[in-house]
Amino acid sequence: MKSVASAYVLANKSNLRCPICNGVNELYGISLFQQEFALPSFLWQGAYRRVQVKPSMEIFMPDVEFYKAMRLCGSRGAPLYGFAFSFENSLVWRRGKVEEELNCGESYLFCGYQGEGVYCYQPGQRYQGIRIEVEPALLVGLLKLA
Repeated sequence: MKSVASAYVLANKSNLRCPICNGVNELYGISLFQQEFALPSFLWQGAYRRVQVKPSMEIFMPDVEFYKAMRLCGSRGAPLYGFAFSFENSLVWRRGKVEEELNCGESYLFCGYQGEGVYCYQPGQRYQGIRIEVEPALLVGLLKLA
């Protein structure tokens, strides 16, 4: 079974050589059990952490604060289900014409075939959360056991 992360791509359309996107994409390309990507200090503070529980399940833990407004685009070509939780402040993103917001203390269930997402980070606002991504076959197997 291939990794949940293998089809994920993050991009900054206003800066194709964005060190944030390159670092996060590199983080997704590594198949080690746990990795961390520290942020370039001139753009932001914090880190992204990724734990690959198994090839079909991973946990992504951002704890970041940007110094300027950032709009990052992400897309995934493989189907998956995700569970997202926000621990500090809110995250706003857009898929097509639909804008979503995940506020502190809220959770969100999503399917990976929703197209490209645009994630908006405000300057000086810390975002801390957790996202658990699971391939459909694993989720179906877990539900059959219940």
